[in-house]
Amino acid sequence: TWQKGVVPNSFAVQSGVARRTVPDVSMLADPFTGFVIGQTDPDSGTYSEYPIGGTSLACPLFVATVAVAQQHAKRSFGEANALFYKNATKAFRDIAPLAVPEVVALPLGDGTNAAITFDDPQQTIATAKGWDSVTGLGVPNGQAFLNAIK
Repeated sequence: TWQKGVVPNSFAVQSGVARRTVPDVSMLADPFTGFVIGQTDPDSGTYSEYPIGGTSLACPLFVATVAVAQQHAKRSFGEANALFYKNATKAFRDIAPLAVPEVVALPLGDGTNAAITFDDPQQTIATAKGWDSVTGLGVPNGQAFLNAIK
């Protein structure tokens, strides 16, 4: 019920039945700009570092953001999805489509580049104004997120 009126019916309604739709939110998941993990192999004693991204980075970042919001509100949110959808326009920065899709070339270190964009006309995924199937409600909007999610 908390997604009703926010998630377009073209995503939420399947075979005439309203269903839970994801994603809810977005966070940093790019391993190029993400987080570097360092570890020592207990058997060999060899230390190595590697970048991490994807949900292994985005989920802990979002959980930490919610933890800060709970401290700010001085209470536990429990199931917080209803709060996110109720306060979406205040709490999240919408990731909207660009007039011309921007392609960012990232050097991979082997002389090649990776082209990254959210809106690829050759794929079915694309950002949209409001909730979309790529970025959900958007990204937490700093202090506005803390003030809106109480």
